[in-house]
Amino acid sequence: LVPLTYVERFTDERGRVIRVYEEELGGRSYRIHHTQGRAPTQEWTLADDEYLMLGDNRDNSQDSRYWGPVPERNIVGHAVAIWMHKPPGWNMPTFERNGAIE
Repeated sequence: LVPLTYVERFTDERGRVIRVYEEELGGRSYRIHHTQGRAPTQEWTLADDEYLMLGDNRDNSQDSRYWGPVPERNIVGHAVAIWMHKPPGWNMPTFERNGAIE
């Protein structure tokens, strides 16, 4: 379990209290948002018309962990291809998974 340091709290547009913590992993600090009433494991319960959007770069991704679930009506377009894959760790990205999404 990674220790968390409390930073601040705010109320989002839905009236939920969000507590902001900081954790340190591998010499880097990350801000973690905990919604009141939600477990720190960040388990999400979504409505039938909501989606959880996750970025692929923890250091720079502003995604559903920050702004919450996305209503289906706000999603425009769809994925058509896989461009690049980066295996975890100190590996260079590869193009071996490139291709169309069916």
